[in-house]
Amino acid sequence: MDKEAAIILTQSKSMAAGMIITWFFGGLGVFYVSILGGLLLGGLELVAWIITFATFGIGVFLLIPVHIVALIWTYLGVKKHNNNLLATMA
Repeated sequence: MDKEAAIILTQSKSMAAGMIITWFFGGLGVFYVSILGGLLLGGLELVAWIITFATFGIGVFLLIPVHIVALIWTYLGVKKHNNNLLATMA
């Protein structure tokens, strides 16, 4: 038996879970797939919320695109993670 051999167990990420978390928590939901993405989009969404409240709702035009980008980032991150897992198994 090879002493260098090791078994690494990792699970795939659920696309549905990632999208639901991001839908409800916005940029903070991106933490499910990326720490950097979660920090970046969480911060952007916080700024967009502040602008939205400060302008009595007009800033929602900033909030919607940030939320959509967060959903796309989550989709691509989960897809990349799962593809990388499949590639290492082959």
